Amino acid sequence: MIIIDEGGNEIKKVMIPRINLNNYLKKKNCLAHGSLFISKKTLQDVGNYNDEMFFAQDYDLLLRISTKYDISFAGDFLYKLRRSKDSISYKNYYSQLLCVASARANFIYLEDGNLSILEKKLIFLRELLYTFIIIYKMGIPKFLRKLNLIR
Repeated sequence: MIIIDEGGNEIKKVMIPRINLNNYLKKKNCLAHGSLFISKKTLQDVGNYNDEMFFAQDYDLLLRISTKYDISFAGDFLYKLRRSKDSISYKNYYSQLLCVASARANFIYLEDGNLSILEKKLIFLRELLYTFIIIYKMGIPKFLRKLNLIR
């Protein structure tokens, strides 16, 4: 994938290493939504986008696909991702992080259908904690500015 700025200028090229994407996706979404090619049969098999995952529908879908299919990439630069402060991802970054935590927790529930309610709540809390650690590493002031709580 090639990352470009608002004017279309190349910022950097990102090549995904030859790794097992199914395992890597359990930790992080490394695939840009617009770069995905998903067959109709696959969507019918795993279900469409989950409307409750407002800002992580693609990640939730990829996790569900990874339980039944091998995910791979073309190994070439076929997609340009524009970075912009006006993008939905940028404007809703923190909400997206929370949706990612929820998607990851749902995936764990799918993998192990024998979890108790307490175990499910603990898994979700762990994923939320992980999300808040990311926010903390980015800096609390930046987070509070993003929420318009400080200037």
